[in-house]
Amino acid sequence: MNIAQDIKKMVVNREFMWFLLTLMQNAFNQASCVCADIRSSPLFSSLPWDNLLDVVPNFEPAPSSETDTEYFEPRNQLRRLLAANQP
Repeated sequence: MNIAQDIKKMVVNREFMWFLLTLMQNAFNQASCVCADIRSSPLFSSLPWDNLLDVVPNFEPAPSSETDTEYFEPRNQLRRLLAANQP
């Protein structure tokens, strides 16, 4: 059997929704674990996680348009320079 036939059979048997819900639950559980790891990391331990939206950022970019990439250009130029100097 191929995957399309397996999915069709699952849809007919109403198993497909349970399959999708199980996939979503697993993805959510994995994301929760990753978030807990990030929160407990020494690098981010000083952040006020409970009121993170109230924190004023140190830098807020002000692009001139939706397609303005000015803030990314210096980084891209540095990458090209480093890549060009690789042996």
